Amino acid sequence: MGIIKKHIQEQNNFKMDTFKATMIAEGDFTMAGVDCPTEELIIEAYQFLVNTGIVWELQGSFGRTASDLIEQGLIMLKCPTCEEYRYIKNKGCTDTICVEHNINEK
Repeated sequence: MGIIKKHIQEQNNFKMDTFKATMIAEGDFTMAGVDCPTEELIIEAYQFLVNTGIVWELQGSFGRTASDLIEQGLIMLKCPTCEEYRYIKNKGCTDTICVEHNINEK
């Protein structure tokens, strides 16, 4: 198997966990096992940390960055109605079934 093909397989099999998400948010991509970090991967890491609530237990800069990403609409919050992570601050829930907080109704 070629090096490039192996690298693509490793990236496709990447599974986010608390350690990896924290290392990515910290900027230590090597410890997270990431060779080529992307903006999407960093946002995914912060979304994971927000979903688990861990981001608010880490040092302040993690929480501030998560808050900034939430303000920009790049990370979703848990919807108070459907309880899924589909709620965009100041816009509502992106789930079309979630009537109470539906974006289209605002």
